[in-house]
Amino acid sequence: MLRVIDGRRSGATFQEIAEIVLRADHVSATAWKSMSERDAVMRRFREGMRLVEGAYRSLLSRRHATT
Repeated sequence: MLRVIDGRRSGATFQEIAEIVLRADHVSATAWKSMSERDAVMRRFREGMRLVEGAYRSLLSRRHATT
């Protein structure tokens, strides 16, 4: 998620990020719109931004069961 956010903040497109992070093939803009890699990169971006904006605190506050 952080690699996707860093890529966007550096000016990369979602497609460029997918090519690097997910090793996706470069395709036309039309084909890109229906690829599962597009959805994966956009989902990682949304979830990552949620964490960056403060949701990471919920990860820190969870109690871990000891065994």
